[in-house]
Amino acid sequence: MPPEKDKTQVAPEQDLKVIIEIFKSISNSLAVQNRLVMDFMKDQQRYRTEREKAEQNKMMSTTERIQIELKKRFEPWEYFRERVLPAIYIAIIIAILKRIGLL
Repeated sequence: MPPEKDKTQVAPEQDLKVIIEIFKSISNSLAVQNRLVMDFMKDQQRYRTEREKAEQNKMMSTTERIQIELKKRFEPWEYFRERVLPAIYIAIIIAILKRIGLL
């Protein structure tokens, strides 16, 4: 009489498929964890730089803070870029359009 096969026993191919699926799941979980760690490190670095900037601002005197704000607001190239260049661009475009006969 041949020995009976145990119905709970799984074929080796199925075992291999299960093991591969487990490795895929573990690999995916590891990738997610690595992404979370990288995001946390970026957030930590951003927080650290903001905190250091705030501490540096606390150490500055009022006069230094005013000078920095005035430099930001009244930068000479900013005025030129925002106010003068658009008018120059428009004049050049109109001249080109007149030259080629579209205006």
